[in-house]
Parts: sequence; structure tokens; C-alpha cells
Amino acid sequence: MTKWGPDNAILTFAPAAGVDSEAKTIHKGVAEYLDVIFVLPIDAMGQLVLLPGTKNHLWNGHPQFNQIFNEVGEYILTIQLVAHGMDPLTIQAVFDHKQNRFLSTLRLVVQP
Repeated sequence: MTKWGPDNAILTFAPAAGVDSEAKTIHKGVAEYLDVIFVLPIDAMGQLVLLPGTKNHLWNGHPQFNQIFNEVGEYILTIQLVAHGMDPLTIQAVFDHKQNRFLSTLRLVVQP
């Protein structure tokens, strides 16, 4: 079941507060990290706080970000890296939402 799509959200490179967080030159042999989802401690209502890896964690999509991940379980995320002069690179990751910030994981899906 698709919970959100086919819209897109511009993710930030870490650190998200950097001036180049939405457009970064990636050099061969240098690791750069993309913010996908933030898993924060439980809020006053007893809910795990999930934030998008967007600038200032803003979400303009529909449904609201917390409604997308309203159930525990595995969510497949499709991430596309786009740059001038190259074909888009599409990867998939699985967010395993466990309602516990220490047990929730994000793992890359390796394509054969």
C-alpha cells in the first residue's frame, strides 16, 4: 500500500543547517550523508517523534508526515539523487518503525 507519493521532498545533506545542505558537490572517496528521517525521543503524549530530513524539518506534503508513519512496521522509501550532467540515481531504503527510537532502523536495500 502506498501511503505517500508520487510527490517529492528535497532532503538535506548533513549538517542540515549548512549553507550547502540542499546542493552539495560530492567528491570521489569523500562520504557525504543525506538526512532521510529523524527519530527523536517520545513526546508528552507518549508518541515517538518522527521528522522529515528536509530543511528545518518542514513538510508541505499531504498527508501530514506523522500520518504517513502512524503504524509500526516496515516502510519502503524510494530516494532519488539528481545532479546536473548525470542520470538520476534511485535507491531504496527500508525504515523499520518499532515505536522505539533505539530499535527503529533504516537500512539500504541492495539491488542485485
